[in-house]
Amino acid sequence: MPADYQILITLALMLIGSVTIFAYLVHRETHRRGDGLLLDWARSRRFKNLDRERGVPPPLETWDHRGITLVTGFTGGAITIARVQTSDGERWNCLIRRLETSASMSGMRSVDAPRTLLDLIDLPILPGQASQHRFVALGHEIPPARSLMDRIAPLMPADLSLIRFDRFVLIDFSGRPFDPVELARITQLAEQLVAVV
Repeated sequence: MPADYQILITLALMLIGSVTIFAYLVHRETHRRGDGLLLDWARSRRFKNLDRERGVPPPLETWDHRGITLVTGFTGGAITIARVQTSDGERWNCLIRRLETSASMSGMRSVDAPRTLLDLIDLPILPGQASQHRFVALGHEIPPARSLMDRIAPLMPADLSLIRFDRFVLIDFSGRPFDPVELARITQLAEQLVAVV
């Protein structure tokens, strides 16, 4: 085969390869852009994808009676970020932060949110334990709930809810988008909150 044909074939193969890669990148950026951005965000922070086959991450598996399934999520170090769905089709965004110490179950529910992930737990609202009318305290015992409210409420935005139980803190941010900007904000907030929990 003459050298002219080899050069022509090589150039044609390079052109086909370039067009294929270009088409893939355009498709990724236009059709499933949100997924690509989430994956890029997770990789840049050394988070790994959660496997749907393994089910929901701890401690959500204890709420299995609610039919909670994993939609998507990432885990890295002590933090797990997940979007979960209940059997009735509602989707919830949550950040789960593992802690060194254990505590009794108590929480803060946003009064602005019509429904939160915390509503799936049978945890009573404690009367008279509101924090500047932004949150209501949840729990079986008043002292841990009051302590949590006193330490956390000044740092928490009013649209988020939080529950502390066993060795975990769960932040429900379902009223916010599940995108890289919001995930970065929530992970930063979680680290601030853990310092005072």
